[in-house]
Amino acid sequence: MPKKRNIYACIDTNIYLSYFGLETIHELSERINALKKLKEIIDEEELILLLPQQIRDEYIRYKGRKIKTTIDQINQIKKVQLPIEKIGEYKYLLLENKEKLKNNIKKINNKLSKLINKYKKEKQKEIVSAEKLIEEIMEKAEPISIKKDKKIIERAYERYLKGNPPLTKITKIKDNKYEDKCGDAIIWELLLEKFMNEKKKITVITDDGGWYDNDDKEKLNSLLLEEWQGQERPKITIRSSLSYFINEFTKKDIVEKEVVEKEKNIESYTFSSPSYDDQFGIFSTITGKSDISSITPFIGGDILSQGINPDLYNQNLSSVIFHSEKYQCKNCKKDITKEVNQFAQSVYLNKMSGIGPYNKTSLYCPHCNEKII
Repeated sequence: MPKKRNIYACIDTNIYLSYFGLETIHELSERINALKKLKEIIDEEELILLLPQQIRDEYIRYKGRKIKTTIDQINQIKKVQLPIEKIGEYKYLLLENKEKLKNNIKKINNKLSKLINKYKKEKQKEIVSAEKLIEEIMEKAEPISIKKDKKIIERAYERYLKGNPPLTKITKIKDNKYEDKCGDAIIWELLLEKFMNEKKKITVITDDGGWYDNDDKEKLNSLLLEEWQGQERPKITIRSSLSYFINEFTKKDIVEKEVVEKEKNIESYTFSSPSYDDQFGIFSTITGKSDISSITPFIGGDILSQGINPDLYNQNLSSVIFHSEKYQCKNCKKDITKEVNQFAQSVYLNKMSGIGPYNKTSLYCPHCNEKII
């Protein structure tokens, strides 16, 4: 029989919702292991999970929206196109390869379509698994109702008006400012009330910065700690990652260390990250590829960077469309393949970043200094 532990845990809404965001299937599968282990240690009475009504309400309210946002973001990835007419003076380098380029792009789009469809299918399967586990975990949790004490709402609202933590940062921006909400303030007031004269320690798991002290994700906000210690209450700790907490609690690597570190150190689970029009961010997130040169052809739905070819074999996106083609300077006849490919990428990135004008950029032969473009 496992030894019972005198410990509580409270998992914030954003942690539950993170299982419906964008990430690689491998990362999601690893993080689901944390949910499975959490369920197991609750069943074995090693830990008591608290579920404030506010968290349950927020989860129900936002879950559908989060899933829809994720699917919509995946659908934003567009096909690669062949914009020969947009290349300007660069056009002559492509004309003799136009048909081969068209065929290559067709193959790329077929592979891209298969990759995205495979991801969507696997993602939906993992979402169903995570959703089922979360519901089972919440059923086993100890609920904390708001109805018992209406003064909880009054104190939370007063905290909100004063601007005291923990304030929920909503990603929607209004008049260039983040909107502050008092959902976390309600949760905090419920915990303050619950742990009056309680002996069992508690860990709060949240990736909301309003709980931290100077962005230290393992240190509770100083004002919150002062409030907590103002009465007879047990030790309180804070963690930003459920996977990290589970590994720490079990003293085992239930979730891979690399996945844990990523979960701890990036704010990747908000509703607007990456943004709807950020195809690079979306594709980078679901493939785990962070090198911009490997994914640039998918941004904006065209392929001005003719020197870059997304090779979707084994999801490795770093080879080149004209990897078998060679370019010679018309003047000295020396090889300038490397320079042409680098120029193509530069043209594309300048265009996409707004640095431009991309069609007036010049390229000179490094051997004879003859103007190529």
